[in-house]
Amino acid sequence: MSEGWLIAHYVWTYGGDVLGILCILAAFRWGGHTERWVAGTFLAGSLLTFTVAYLRLEPVPNRHPFVMVIDMVVLAIFVTLSLRSRRPWTLVLAAFQFNDVLTYPAAWLSNMDTFTFLTALEFWSGWGLIPLLAWGTWEHARGARQA
Repeated sequence: MSEGWLIAHYVWTYGGDVLGILCILAAFRWGGHTERWVAGTFLAGSLLTFTVAYLRLEPVPNRHPFVMVIDMVVLAIFVTLSLRSRRPWTLVLAAFQFNDVLTYPAAWLSNMDTFTFLTALEFWSGWGLIPLLAWGTWEHARGARQA
């Protein structure tokens, strides 16, 4: 991997981790019930995925079927929250997580390379969810100030 790609990889990976942690903390501080559930689910799913991936249960991190089960449970929680809260950002959140879950069979059926697989997962279930959680937290905090 060239030096330029290595820098991009670290920004992509650790920048997402930092932004995710900041959004989770903001959601617990200024968010409502839905935002806290999303933040807690996002945190638990990330920690469980990290644990499975780094136990090396599979030669390629995140390709273990247990990680797909984690993502499916997260999807079920997000769909339930979307149906109960009826906010636009939760619908998009559930759709992004659905795309994340569909990445697994797409990878298994198409012989997708590891870089493409991990990039798709990180986009849908990482970078895709962070701005949506920020949007929901901001929307809730703004509504609380106006009330």
